[in-house]
Amino acid sequence: MMQSRALALCTKPGACLRYSTAPATPEHGPFSTTLLVCLNGLLLPRSSWDAAVQSLVSTRARAQRPVPHLLTYDRFGQGDSDLDPTDDPTTLYGHDARAVVTDLHQLLIQVCESDLQTSLQRVALLFVCNSIGCPIARLGVYMCRRT
Repeated sequence: MMQSRALALCTKPGACLRYSTAPATPEHGPFSTTLLVCLNGLLLPRSSWDAAVQSLVSTRARAQRPVPHLLTYDRFGQGDSDLDPTDDPTTLYGHDARAVVTDLHQLLIQVCESDLQTSLQRVALLFVCNSIGCPIARLGVYMCRRT
């Protein structure tokens, strides 16, 4: 079902984000170019989405309905991902929301290229969010709408 991987962002070499993906069902249609991105809460790892993802996939399969590409990931310093290499280790404070959105955008670029064999510009994004994932998605849409 979901396949876990590690990825070093081009913008932050030396540290890896851990993410999980599941491919879209093979039917051609709008879901073949849709990426459903699950943005977890402040403290919960990407695995907190496992039950919801499994339920979505099995419900859609029983109804013989297509499923989009799926992505869950752990932000830097969360779950199985490495610490953010740009964070100052001498302070308790690290990356801010804009850095998180910038990292997410870069992750999406690289995942689209490596896993979906397409560019981010050709993919319809659908964010499913919990807790802090909601303002991250909103800030991401605001910051990236001009790119």
